[in-house]
Amino acid sequence: MNKLIYILLLTLMPAVAGFAQQNDTANVHGRQILTISGEGQQLSKAVADSLYAAEQYQTAADIYERLLADNGQSAAVCYNLGNAYYRLGMYAKAILNYERAVLLDPSDSDVRANLALAYSKTVDKYESEGQMFYTRWFEGIKDLLSSDGWAYLGAASFIAFVLLLSLYIWGRRTVLRKVGFFGFVICFVCTIVANLCAFAQRSDILAADKGIVMIPSVTVRSTPSDTGTALFVIHEGYKVNIIDKTMKEWVEISINSDKTGWVPAGALEVI
Repeated sequence: MNKLIYILLLTLMPAVAGFAQQNDTANVHGRQILTISGEGQQLSKAVADSLYAAEQYQTAADIYERLLADNGQSAAVCYNLGNAYYRLGMYAKAILNYERAVLLDPSDSDVRANLALAYSKTVDKYESEGQMFYTRWFEGIKDLLSSDGWAYLGAASFIAFVLLLSLYIWGRRTVLRKVGFFGFVICFVCTIVANLCAFAQRSDILAADKGIVMIPSVTVRSTPSDTGTALFVIHEGYKVNIIDKTMKEWVEISINSDKTGWVPAGALEVI
């Protein structure tokens, strides 16, 4: 019976490895060297970083934007772009890119610190929604690593789990069998947690259900129309939850789950 269970678990290894690889591709641009060619010169993150260091923030921001447009999202580039916009006093754009960097790599404390600083410059002070203690607990664990980090940990834990299970099943000494038993139980739990966290982070990235107000102010209305009743006003840099974006010109939003309404689609940019 033990051997049958062992064989069944071995068959799951390709699936776990495949999941890890799938999560790994979600953030691959954060690790590669981003380089594009344009207008007769080589544009790269290193060039943009040099321009930023020379206080040429607008030019650096333009290159970072090109890198993201041509190569996809990258936590490092979003973070540096946020820094450039912060230096230019464009706080809404800084917040947008810091939020994107946090989404791609929530484990980076520097990004979170700069994001908090950027929010302090806005008119409306953003407050996160209240959460149940178990939700906060899971979110805290999930944000310890990036989705790539959790995927690698999940794959490594599963391999260790199989090896320790082998030791438990075929070990001849009692001590080795005890080590194998407790070891494979721990590794099994680590594998489950790592894959749950990786899946949750990937779901957050794909959800696209939060946005930043990008214009000086916008009136939230009761219906998707300029004639709808004005409910309240929110200002540039404020973070909202997106409920409905199926309409072309209007988006339904909520704030802290208790205030809802409609704003023009052009007033927001999705994180």
